[in-house]
Amino acid sequence: MSKNLQLIYVLCGNAAYNRGDRGNLLTQLRLLHEAFPKTQIIIDSYRPEVDRHWYNATVLKRGILLTWEQWRYLKRADVVIWGG
Repeated sequence: MSKNLQLIYVLCGNAAYNRGDRGNLLTQLRLLHEAFPKTQIIIDSYRPEVDRHWYNATVLKRGILLTWEQWRYLKRADVVIWGG
């Protein structure tokens, strides 16, 4: 995998309500930042105002359907990770 990635999008599980999921996502983000320090990482959340304080990533509002903002970032993403 190229170290010249510009954008990674993580389509999260529900990491806001479960300590195990939150720990998994924190670890995943730390490893991604170590491997790709200049890459922007996007995650989505049902509670972005809370999760912005937990995660070292850009946090987007998530709903039942994808928002236009989510579609825009997904289209630009070099890598999409499902789960986290």
